[in-house]
Amino acid sequence: MNNETGGVKQIVVSLFLLLTVFVIGIVGYSIIEGYNPIDSFFMIMITISTVGYSTLTDLTQAGKVFTSLIILASITIVVYAVSNITAFLVEGRVNKFIRRRRILKTIQKLDNHYIVIGAGDLGSTIAHEMSMRNNDVVVVKGTKKGSGISQQKREENSSISLAMLPRKRL
Repeated sequence: MNNETGGVKQIVVSLFLLLTVFVIGIVGYSIIEGYNPIDSFFMIMITISTVGYSTLTDLTQAGKVFTSLIILASITIVVYAVSNITAFLVEGRVNKFIRRRRILKTIQKLDNHYIVIGAGDLGSTIAHEMSMRNNDVVVVKGTKKGSGISQQKREENSSISLAMLPRKRL
């Protein structure tokens, strides 16, 4: 998974899982306890949020088991989501993600620009010289980590860095 977008995908998956538990809870309370949709919504809200209000009616044995499973699932998913969000923020992926989006949007607006693939010594020099000559330049630098691993692992570990050198105004 790409470092720049991996955290976003994990957060989306976490939210999707929480929404899934929410929907299963509403449907489950409607079927198991015979609650109407509003009462089912209320039950799942107080269960997932762990507020601790009393139940609308005494729960059946199946309702108690179902509620216990909903509590376990929702707590697990919330902990998973919080850990993903924390990792996303702490590892600095937010800044990388925002920077990458900004660069991609800027690149989409470019017209009559040059793309330099590879940003080694020669590529960097070429990009800098082209920029100094009043040209828009996009630099694409690919890195591969771990040359002694399989092709699939190499693709998973590769990343592409983008940089844009705007025209130097003389």
